Amino acid sequence: PGVIRLLLDEATAAAFYYVYRKAFESPGGLLRFRYLYPAGMNVLLYDIGGGTTDIALVRATAVGPRHLRIGVLGRTGLRGFGGDEMTRAVARLLK
Repeated sequence: PGVIRLLLDEATAAAFYYVYRKAFESPGGLLRFRYLYPAGMNVLLYDIGGGTTDIALVRATAVGPRHLRIGVLGRTGLRGFGGDEMTRAVARLLK
């Protein structure tokens, strides 16, 4: 009780990291981010692993000179489909 569990799939975590780097580690930082994306930035990121595919849609908006709001608009994925299945399908085609 009283504990909020925060679960992030790989695609959402990667999208958060991308936005963080774009907003804080790029030259100009958040000020530049606010100038380039005055209405905010949408990031659609997909992660195809060995056995899973994850998709995340994330929105980032600079809400002040030192504050960035990041929200997950949607996420989905397939647990039984990933790079291994694609590799097998390509190998069958080439064979």
